[in-house]
Amino acid sequence: MIGLPAYVEGRYLDVLATNPLARALSPAIRVGENRIRSLFLDPAERERFPDWDRMVPRLVAGFRGRIGDAIDDPRVVQLVGELSLGSEEFRKAWARHDVRPVQSKSVRMTHPQVGELTLLLSKLAIEGTDGQLLVVHHAEHGTVGAERLALLGSLTAPDATERRGRAQPGLEVP
Repeated sequence: MIGLPAYVEGRYLDVLATNPLARALSPAIRVGENRIRSLFLDPAERERFPDWDRMVPRLVAGFRGRIGDAIDDPRVVQLVGELSLGSEEFRKAWARHDVRPVQSKSVRMTHPQVGELTLLLSKLAIEGTDGQLLVVHHAEHGTVGAERLALLGSLTAPDATERRGRAQPGLEVP
């Protein structure tokens, strides 16, 4: 409904809801997928990010910030164990013990259909939840990223037949 890639992620970075444009931006942004797992363990997802090496410390520090003092939570233990076994980069970044609060940032990514995009990633807290965030990708007006994001939107827009058969498109939820 907002014309931008958007999804809701839980405290452990599980995708809880998503819109079609977010799924078009990355197939790994789908309900039930875990963003940190995808980014560290799915080579195709990693390849989307040319600045991967710079992202790693921020990503892990942000995850630590999200889980707070719940380091002994069984879900955290399972996820950190899986990532530590599967990714030396995660293991090294986790061992640094850096913590970073949730904050907006610029992300450069490569999309197979529209090419390189520099997008702003905003994370907005959803009140009344246990750490859920609305994640929205957007580009600065007038930039190449904005043009390419609009192109991606046009490639994923439902045709006129589908529009007539549906009410307003929104977030996909399980």
